[in-house]
Amino acid sequence: MTTTNRLFCIVLVGLVSIAPCCAQPESFDVATIRPHDSATGVVSGTNFSARGFAGVGTLRDLVQTAYELPDYRVSGGPTWGKSESFYVDARTAAPTTRDHMVVMLQTLLAERFNLQVHRETKELPVYALTSAKKGSKLREVADKAKPGGMSAGKGMLRGQMTLTDLARYLSAAAGRPVIDRTGLSGTFEIDLRWSPDDSSDATGPSLFTAIQEQLGLRLESTKGPVEILVIDRAGRPSPN
Repeated sequence: MTTTNRLFCIVLVGLVSIAPCCAQPESFDVATIRPHDSATGVVSGTNFSARGFAGVGTLRDLVQTAYELPDYRVSGGPTWGKSESFYVDARTAAPTTRDHMVVMLQTLLAERFNLQVHRETKELPVYALTSAKKGSKLREVADKAKPGGMSAGKGMLRGQMTLTDLARYLSAAAGRPVIDRTGLSGTFEIDLRWSPDDSSDATGPSLFTAIQEQLGLRLESTKGPVEILVIDRAGRPSPN
């Protein structure tokens, strides 16, 4: 589940107007939610399409998906919310974007699970991205008018990005927020490869070693302010 906030598809600033006639709906047209029997062999997972959302997961999984947050940025909730799985199949009559779909999923969780949440900032363990003792090995992009692409996978991150962007991608791999404290500005060529902790192939370096050897940077454990989503209330949905 990957870990940035793209929660609101429409932002109105200093504008008062009548809602357009073609405004997208706030809810799915039809939705089925029922307890999931693990004996069926269907594993947890979620999937968005142009016309809906389908998946199997705990309430905690669904909240992370709906608010596009990793587990360490979600707090609270009932005990069963982490252990009981549910099957969800929600659909729209007309195609819509993924950004709008996550908003609709938030509405669905509020309606069917009576989910109530709030945001707050806490001091939590984070990693500070800093330059290594011998300095960075980064190569700045020469032609900024021709931005390159970016590709990311298990144990691999490659492309042209700022170090703020790099920190955001590393947050998912490191399992906690990464804050850029290098003081370096600009766009850099990044080619980072490592062996994930859960990989069966441990021949490559760890993430921490790879960052230092390949980029000339370091991840230092510290504490910092992190915005989290707190589950205040939730109830089991009636199956349908």
